[in-house]
Amino acid sequence: MEQFNDQPTDLHTHEEAKLPTVLNVLTILTYIGAALSLIGAIMIPLGCKVTNSMDMGDAMTEQQMEAMRLTCENSTILMISAILGAILSIVAATMMRKLKLQGYYIYLAAQIVPLIISGIVMSSLMFKDKSSLIGYGFSALFIGLYTWQRKYLVK
Repeated sequence: MEQFNDQPTDLHTHEEAKLPTVLNVLTILTYIGAALSLIGAIMIPLGCKVTNSMDMGDAMTEQQMEAMRLTCENSTILMISAILGAILSIVAATMMRKLKLQGYYIYLAAQIVPLIISGIVMSSLMFKDKSSLIGYGFSALFIGLYTWQRKYLVK
């Protein structure tokens, strides 16, 4: 009987740390966002082919035409950076679901590096497109929310 006295009496001491609800929701939303980013990245060359085959001069403003031209000229680098960002976001979210702090830093890189690359490619047009601003806003929001949940992540 004495061999059982050394056993902890609390059944919860051997359970793994539970994933906080907000962190759970954030990682699920990150998986969804990364999947949409992958689809969008794959669509870049297709959008360029469609745009080049059509006369879009009347349907688009001069600023939109310039943004489309820059996107098509740099489609490979934009596509690669978006795909790598999405894959790194998936890896990071998976790590954060395991409460690993390293996943947070990978997520930061996955969000910031593609923004820097698109900023270099798109130059002054980067902050003039409303859809891009919405994307930057979501990135900033998620970085802030993950930073808030960082207290649950261990090294």
